Amino acid sequence: MLQLETNPVNLWVSPKADAYLQRKTYDESFGPFYRTQQIFVANATGESILQDYDVLQWWFNKEIEIQQLTAHPDEETNITYDDICFKPTGDSCILESFTQYFYGDINNLDKSDYKHQIKSCADSPVNCLPTFQQPLKRGLVFGGDSEDVLDSEAFVVTLLVNNDNDPHSAPIKNAESWEHALERYLTDLVEEAKGLESLLSHTWLCLLMLL
Repeated sequence: MLQLETNPVNLWVSPKADAYLQRKTYDESFGPFYRTQQIFVANATGESILQDYDVLQWWFNKEIEIQQLTAHPDEETNITYDDICFKPTGDSCILESFTQYFYGDINNLDKSDYKHQIKSCADSPVNCLPTFQQPLKRGLVFGGDSEDVLDSEAFVVTLLVNNDNDPHSAPIKNAESWEHALERYLTDLVEEAKGLESLLSHTWLCLLMLL
């Protein structure tokens, strides 16, 4: 009989290994590691993704739309990111993105001085704490190997969703429903970006979802 293994952990380590047993004990005691979604936005030319303020403004708006995405795991339930996200301080969802240096509000990023503001925050993230109070180090939110953050070829957005040991539980059902909504949204967003040639002629989006 053919059996398909869909849990990547079981492909990487034996269920008899110490690491597997320790992870199982941890999950049972403290809950499983959160579910992670990552979005990579990169410049197809290899040039800086931060060279155009209009592109950044466009992305600020897209992140707001992502947080407002509504999923419907059943006819009576509406789920947004706020309902399922990881909230270490109890109030604010973790959303690791350079936009959160500015509380996700483009009005806090002055067009005439935006590069200096971004560089200042990336160089000293403790001075630009997001609402969830986690210093967003440069390596978390920017990609590329240049020493100057303003030469970054990409930025990275990470969303953390609560997890549960029971794969059939309501939290998992809600999380999966929202993740599917996010995937559909980003698929459409890639097409939208292709259509905005005057604004995003050299920009492409890559979606990586780690569940």
